[in-house]
Amino acid sequence: MDIRSPVASTAKQHAKVSVLRGSFQSWKYFHKYKPLLDYQFVLKEDIYDQAAKKLFAGLEAKKDVDVLIGISVFRKMALEPGLASPGYSATNKRYFLRAIARMSAMYPGAMLFAVSDDVSWCRTAFEGVANIVFVESMDPVVTLAMLMLADHLILSVGSLGWWGAYQGDALDVVYYNHWARPHSAIARNYRENDYFLPHWTGLD
Repeated sequence: MDIRSPVASTAKQHAKVSVLRGSFQSWKYFHKYKPLLDYQFVLKEDIYDQAAKKLFAGLEAKKDVDVLIGISVFRKMALEPGLASPGYSATNKRYFLRAIARMSAMYPGAMLFAVSDDVSWCRTAFEGVANIVFVESMDPVVTLAMLMLADHLILSVGSLGWWGAYQGDALDVVYYNHWARPHSAIARNYRENDYFLPHWTGLD
């Protein structure tokens, strides 16, 4: 079955509401219900309005932009002791530049926007990258909406970018291969083919 084209049956009568507690780090738990998720989990219009205004404010001087490539850059979170100790690795400059080069070659003339909790790091790391704007991440829900507006996505470590890619319309998604340190608790308990969808592309 092509997971990008699941059965589009969302008609549910008298559906039960369930609450799941825990860490369900796999698309395989719920992907067969993707049409229902898309139907039920819709961001409010004002959230999309905020996201669009914040995003396109940086694109005012850019005309005729047909393709938007979003870059999720969340490093501070992965560097916090509480998350770093189980084994999360902060995404590095080399990965981002490789991913940007790949996407830029595939989509010449595309506009890139980096949404980050550390814009100063991004400006230094991406110095010399053409057609890029930087957006400070403030409200997580608005950030999620911005990522969902992208045509293609480059992900860093973390759930926010993952959900932006999964619930959005991004065609090509690139993720960091080394998001978990070898032999760490995270590496022992998770499998990449369960966490990242098969048509997403992993890069070093």
